[in-house]
Amino acid sequence: IIVENAPLEQRLVRLFESLDSAVATAPPRAILSDRLKAFPADLVVVERTTLPEPIDENLQSIRSLPEQPEVIILCDREDAHERARLLIAGCAAVLNVELPDSTLSEAMDCFVTRQRAARIERLQHKVDAGPVALSDFESTSATMKSFLRIVRRVVEPDSSLLIQGETGVGKERLARAIHAASPRASNPFIPVILSAFPETLLEGELFGYEKGAFTGAINSRRGCFELAHGGTIFLDEIGELPRHLQVKLLRVLQERTIQRLGSEEPQPINVRVMAATNRDLLDEIESNRF
Repeated sequence: IIVENAPLEQRLVRLFESLDSAVATAPPRAILSDRLKAFPADLVVVERTTLPEPIDENLQSIRSLPEQPEVIILCDREDAHERARLLIAGCAAVLNVELPDSTLSEAMDCFVTRQRAARIERLQHKVDAGPVALSDFESTSATMKSFLRIVRRVVEPDSSLLIQGETGVGKERLARAIHAASPRASNPFIPVILSAFPETLLEGELFGYEKGAFTGAINSRRGCFELAHGGTIFLDEIGELPRHLQVKLLRVLQERTIQRLGSEEPQPINVRVMAATNRDLLDEIESNRF
């Protein structure tokens, strides 16, 4: 959010936080490209008076960033000619700041939802573009040959699986290869980077929530465990999971049921759970963190 008016900035932050969105603000005269490289965004909400000329070049520089953010421009007056010029230049919408909170929130929710869907589609395209197989890990190394013999023994069983190793060694790729070789291969593989979500949002992300479960929950939503039904869920950075959610995950593993936030009904799930970490979990247990 880049606006000059402090009360407007506070109002927008409040609206976006109610949509389960991480929000960052920038000084009105900030260099947009520098700010967005420091804090990559899916949406850029900018007041018209803070957007420097030439408008089309500045909008294109934002839209060409790797995240491909949408740009929403806020105006304090209606001007049909100016609105057309801004839309032609490449912004997604021009909104009047005099709109009531309910209308602005509905509009922002639409953009947030659309950007989330676009991000998921891009990620899925990357996944689909790079099929994985256990043969990817074959090597002349005696250590790797021994390792792969162990891996092949865990492909068929439906037992939960923990993959440990340093950052960058390919833990998620190995999990995908095991899934692809397993009887669950035709069903979803859902990866979740646990450290990527604020603690307050993580439970809803994993287990879903019912409409009205908390402020901003205007619709029911399936969590990652439900999305992975019939397939595999991959919990990356499991060592970062907060302790109160470790207890809930243990119950899921024991009972094979989940419970959405705001619901009293347990829901059975058919999911294989794989997890990964670069931490030494035995040390974490000794330190009473896991």
